[in-house]
Amino acid sequence: MAGRGADLAEELARKAVKNVRERGKEEARQREIDKKAMKRRKLAKDREHNEAVLRDAAVASTSRSMTVGDLDATSNAPPMSKSKKQTLTSMLPK
Repeated sequence: MAGRGADLAEELARKAVKNVRERGKEEARQREIDKKAMKRRKLAKDREHNEAVLRDAAVASTSRSMTVGDLDATSNAPPMSKSKKQTLTSMLPK
């Protein structure tokens, strides 16, 4: 009888170890799934932000172009280029 009890205890111990290992593997799998889901959510949030910034920039650019276009249409003077800045010598009195 002592042999049967020892066999039963050994079998129960093996099953307990197996259950603990399976539970650990499942928890690790779940953590990995959660980590990937969090990463996807962060990327989606970043994408939304980038789209909003680009949309705002496009609206601002369009508004500025329309405003500059209106000024150019009302003015007879040639438009000043941004690249042509006054030099120091041109500012000095002659």
